[in-house]
Amino acid sequence: ALYEAQILRRFLAESRSWHPCPRADCANIVHCAAAHATAKWSAPLGESAVPAIDVQCLCGHRFCFNCRRRAHQPLRCEMV
Repeated sequence: ALYEAQILRRFLAESRSWHPCPRADCANIVHCAAAHATAKWSAPLGESAVPAIDVQCLCGHRFCFNCRRRAHQPLRCEMV
């Protein structure tokens, strides 16, 4: 079990499209295919390099996939 937990932590640390739910009492992992697609997105000068992507975990918690704070679309992460 310890080995599997280490592999999972390593995978999540390197993944752009899989992240653990930031809610303290939740052990779910959320997948967001749009996060991988926006990793190559470029914005005009002065704008956020990556747009906010609001997602909802199976536990019901809504958060921004990029900054892990509460859902805040259409505001950019640096505006929250």
